[in-house]
Amino acid sequence: MLDRLHREIPGTPLLVAEYGIGTDDDEMRAAYLELGLTVTNEAISRGVDVRGLFHWTGVDNYEWLHGFDVAFGIIDRDRNVRQSAQVLKREALGA
Repeated sequence: MLDRLHREIPGTPLLVAEYGIGTDDDEMRAAYLELGLTVTNEAISRGVDVRGLFHWTGVDNYEWLHGFDVAFGIIDRDRNVRQSAQVLKREALGA
């Protein structure tokens, strides 16, 4: 999608917003985040002007269709930071 947008609207900076997955499986969330960051970094290396990537949500929240049943955040409703947040931390620190 990043390559397609780069072709269709050249010269326009892109921002990936609300990237994430709703799951109780934090290992799956971490793997999904790693994949998205890899895809984004590869696009940047090809010259796609991506200015940032934002996780879906910081904290689990109420969803109109699912209530509190689906975990979207990197922080749970009790304000515990999930291990998957380390993926974003490593990327932010360039480690």
